[in-house]
Amino acid sequence: MASRIKNLTMDQGADFIYTTEIYKDKSTLNKIEVATLDTANAQMRKSHYHTTAIATFGILMDGVNDKVSFFLGAANTANISAGRYVYDLEYIDANGDDSDILNNGTTSLKFRALEGIITVTPETTKIG
Repeated sequence: MASRIKNLTMDQGADFIYTTEIYKDKSTLNKIEVATLDTANAQMRKSHYHTTAIATFGILMDGVNDKVSFFLGAANTANISAGRYVYDLEYIDANGDDSDILNNGTTSLKFRALEGIITVTPETTKIG
């Protein structure tokens, strides 16, 4: 499975939210229906090789519109130094592998749905 690539910009000291549809690959033909048991995780790091995450995003699963949002509040983004970071969004499709091709006794499928660079722009106004 190949993840989709999307580079993002985060404003330091402001609320950050990004909403996306989930696809099993780079094609727009394999859109996932967000189900009740599906889950997702997203983090950002200084590089792929750093062991410590700069941030772990909150996740909002919208099964009505089949979208997933990941977010950080302004208090969290204020503590992130301006610069370039990497991120990814991992998705667990609870019923993604009906035939159990992985032979692991489960029909769930975990994959990287989205990845890219997040550029954090510096905050100038520090009031409020």
